[in-house]
This record gives sequence, C-alpha cells and structure tokens, in this order.
Amino acid sequence: MAAGLTLFVAVGSLYSETISGYYTQGLWGLFDVALLLALCYGIHRKSRFCSVALLVYHVGGQILVAIESGRSPGALVVLTFGFFYLRGAAGTFKWRRLAMEQGRIARPRSGVKTYLGFGASGLFLAAFIAFLYWGMNTPPTHVVPGRQLNTRYLDRMKELNVLEDGEEVLYWYSDALSDISEGFYFYTESGVTVYSESYETPIISVRYEEIADMILLGSTNLLEDSQVLLTLNDGSDLVFPVSAEGAGDERFFDLMHKAWREKVKYRTPCLSQNRKYPPNPL
Repeated sequence: MAAGLTLFVAVGSLYSETISGYYTQGLWGLFDVALLLALCYGIHRKSRFCSVALLVYHVGGQILVAIESGRSPGALVVLTFGFFYLRGAAGTFKWRRLAMEQGRIARPRSGVKTYLGFGASGLFLAAFIAFLYWGMNTPPTHVVPGRQLNTRYLDRMKELNVLEDGEEVLYWYSDALSDISEGFYFYTESGVTVYSESYETPIISVRYEEIADMILLGSTNLLEDSQVLLTLNDGSDLVFPVSAEGAGDERFFDLMHKAWREKVKYRTPCLSQNRKYPPNPL
C-alpha cells in the first residue's frame, strides 16, 4: 500500500501543482517505490533487518520531510503506517524466536561471519540514511511555482542578491546537484533572471521590455532539459535550461510568455522555425 501511494504521489506531482507543493521529489520518488518493494519482500521472507530498516526509513523520512519543507506531514497517516511497521518489525523477531524454539531454523552461531553481517548491515543502513538526507537536500528536478518554492531557496536567493524583498517569483527551476548557486532560473512580473556561479557575470537579469522574442526548444529526451531562448533587443541571445518533467517546461514557458506579452504591446515578427508561440502582433 505504501509503495502504491508513493508511486501515485510521485507521478501525480509531475502533473499537479497542488501535489508537487507537498511532494517535491518528482521522479526521485520511484527510488522510494523500488526500496519499499524490496524491503517488503524482505519482510515477507521474515527478515529482521528489512523490518527494522523499513521502520527507520519511515520515521527518518518523515523527520527529514518536516525539516526540509517546514511542514509536518499528516499525523494520522504517519502514525497509522508507523504502527503497522512497528508491528511488522516485532512480528519478525517473534517469529524467529518461535522458529528457533521449535527447531525449524538453527540457532545462530557467533563468529566472524555474524559480525561481518552485522557490520555490512550497519554500513548499508548508514549509507541509505546518508543518501536519503542528500536527496532531501537536493533541489527539485522539476519546475516549481513560486508560491510553492521552499523558503530555504528564497532566503538563499536573497543572500545572492538576485531577489528583492516583496518581489514575487512566478516560476523557478534549478539544475544544481546541491547548492542552487550552481545554477537556477526564474522570472517575476518584471523580468527574467538567470544565475550561475560558473558565469563570468553570475547574475543576468533581463526586463521584459528588453526581450524581442522568446522560444521554447522542447526536449525529446527524458534525461535532458528543454531550453528557453530569449532574443534581446540588441540582437544577443540568452539561453537557459528548464525541466521537461510532467510538461513543466510548457507551464514555465506559458506563464512567462503571458507576462512578457502583457508588458510588451508590439514586436516586429521574427521568422524562427522552432517557435512555440508566434511573435507579438504589430
């Protein structure tokens, strides 16, 4: 059941802004599904390690979600699943004790293999917790509506002097692996901002009045981002990536294009063959 719900939410977050506001992992959630199924299979085989690992995963995951999002998960759902995971863990230990008393399985012998097994299990659990922590602190792999953007990223953007107090982000995306300063892209009601610490000038801000045309070059590969091409009034181009997960690139571009059209009343037509939208009319 937990795997099914996680799969539903992970896929749903790609197409529903309401769901993505609470579940920000996107397709990374498929790893959760695979792990849950693997642990459940282990519990089916009466594995004590898998039962404890599932309980730790549930409790640790909820704590990390609360820390990362600043919101407490639904208490009823958390307690319900926690109760069943705890009962499952207790059941595997009880079954093993009864099985040894009845002679169905041999009593374990202390030795090098036993200690190596406990050591390997401990390392696996530690690596899993570290991976989970890293995943929770990695920027979302999909575009995020500004009203659902984590305050941690908003504060970081203010530290980098790319966002002023009272300025509202409409849509945001980052292709960074850890710190968003590696690269993030957003727009407000006044213009578009591109930031990357690898640029000679990290901050590039363009007001809508400076944009002559804009094009969305959609990705045909799930592993690659789409590209947004802005042609400026001085003839230069500005290109930045945007995630195509769940058609997020189209939502990102749609609202940006609308904001641009509202600011710029006319433009000379541009003859691009890859345009998603026609240029503003004369």
